[in-house]
Amino acid sequence: MNAASPRILTLLLALAISMIYPARTRAAESFADLAAADDRRVAATVSGNTAALEPLLSSTLEYIHSNGKTDSRESFLAALREGSLKYHSIRYASREFRAASNNVVLMTGRAQIEVGQPAIPITLSFLGVWRLENGHWRFLAWQSARLPPPQ
Repeated sequence: MNAASPRILTLLLALAISMIYPARTRAAESFADLAAADDRRVAATVSGNTAALEPLLSSTLEYIHSNGKTDSRESFLAALREGSLKYHSIRYASREFRAASNNVVLMTGRAQIEVGQPAIPITLSFLGVWRLENGHWRFLAWQSARLPPPQ
């Protein structure tokens, strides 16, 4: 190893750190933006405000309910509008975001929801997918599984 080697290694390490740190900062900012978008999605869903919900949903949304029923964007919005699908509350016990790629983020966690007429409390494990579309985060997919009630 010659005298220049430690300086080159130090320079390469500094370069690597400078490339990683901004990426982590951008990811944290994106996750904060996604959490805010998801909070808006939840509020619009619970209030039945389809006008506020519509721009948050991808045109190719696939929403798989815990009972196995699948909705497209159109059928999900229609069910909320008609009142055949009514969410009384959606509360996260946990919610985490992980980047799957530059344009796709996975949201996982557990939630307590009250849905239906009359309201039925359900605990879920879920996977949500957000995709960056034309510079905006859009909700692309949801799949949930009903968990047994706590003992």
